[in-house]
Amino acid sequence: MLKRNFWIRSLCVGLALSFGLTLTACDSTPQEQPSSGTAGEEQVAENAGPITLQYSFWGDDYTVQQKIKAAELYTAEHPNVSFEYIYCSGVDYQTKMQTWCSAGDAPDIISTAVDIIVPYLDTGSFEDLSDRVKNDGLEKAWMPELVEFFTHDGKLLSAPNQYVTTVLAYNKDLFDQAGVEYPKDDWTEEEFYNTLESLKNGLSDPETYAIHMPYAYPLIFYRRLYGDPGMYDLQTMQMTSKDNPRFQKAFENMARLTIDGYMPYTTASRSAVQGGFETGKYALGLITYGNLPTMRDQVADSFEWDTVMWPYSEEFETRWTAVVFGNGYGIYTGNEHKDQAWDVIKFLTTTPEVCDIDAEFGVPALQTYQNDSGFMEDYLGRDPFNKQVFVNTLESATIYYSVGVWAQVNDVAVDQFNQCIEGKTDFDSAIEVISQQGQEIFDANRMG
Repeated sequence: MLKRNFWIRSLCVGLALSFGLTLTACDSTPQEQPSSGTAGEEQVAENAGPITLQYSFWGDDYTVQQKIKAAELYTAEHPNVSFEYIYCSGVDYQTKMQTWCSAGDAPDIISTAVDIIVPYLDTGSFEDLSDRVKNDGLEKAWMPELVEFFTHDGKLLSAPNQYVTTVLAYNKDLFDQAGVEYPKDDWTEEEFYNTLESLKNGLSDPETYAIHMPYAYPLIFYRRLYGDPGMYDLQTMQMTSKDNPRFQKAFENMARLTIDGYMPYTTASRSAVQGGFETGKYALGLITYGNLPTMRDQVADSFEWDTVMWPYSEEFETRWTAVVFGNGYGIYTGNEHKDQAWDVIKFLTTTPEVCDIDAEFGVPALQTYQNDSGFMEDYLGRDPFNKQVFVNTLESATIYYSVGVWAQVNDVAVDQFNQCIEGKTDFDSAIEVISQQGQEIFDANRMG
């Protein structure tokens, strides 16, 4: 069964690229033959004949070049291997995966994310990597939460390479102006809302707000803010929003961030403040690890900031669930070069030099890299900040699935959420509509 009930689109969706690229290998040079660590299968050898592996991924121009840069580290050590790179935008990538798997002709190495792999969990499209991981002693190589996200019915369908989670940043200058104490990692939900109220009352600039969230995030958070049961059950396709105190409170609390004036995203004021936390107009703001280069370059010395954990709900005895975006690599079951593909995946997920490249986009999944490489002490050229938050939030993270039938149900919830913000309906009526129409969508999908 699925290890987690929610899945979310990866942050690494990039710009569409209209061309493909193939690199040829360097001249083969005989070297000592290593073992792949997997008994009874083809051996991976430096002195083997030339081999070309198809390697698929998504991203913008810079991401593509960094992916190629990491792959070239492998070909430098394995001169008989070359790659045919297949890449496009993140949205187009999902369509390509459908085409590959339905036609039975997929790339040897497939970049995956915790959301886009969901339609293929039971299709047999992806090789189970569990035995390979065990044989190579990699059971504890990666963050266990990410391994769990990529595991279905005891089968590991992808090896994780990096992830991004959402955290809260706070503007020390605005907190000081409002006379409010800085938040601490052990703060409660009550303290969180008290802080928002104090910031709202203490900030004199009418275009300065207590908190910023990109518009989609409140709509994401209320689905499973306090854990299970959330708005619906992914496995059974049953709505669980009605008579559900966790969902009801999450739905109301996220809406009240706007209704109570803590952030400007009502219909009338959604564009009142352009940009996000980096503008200096928000005392608190949702950011991800991927925002750090922007924070470094755009904030610079304009204000002091730090990061903090999401608050803890004493009522439901859980910390707010952060949103996680996790990526990895899988092997197509029709692959003729599975051992070689696995050797590449091991290299891409366990080599510190590759982790250095991945660290530009997210937190590398390799645990030893986080602990031993100096990663936690690398503050991207700025003053030290609470970088550990980006690791710790993974312990209470959730993944949100937002395609297909789930997108249809989500659209119903978004519409009702917005109507609550605009005062067109009340919370109880909105949840009733979400429950009824959501279940109708699920039932129709089963019949279809």
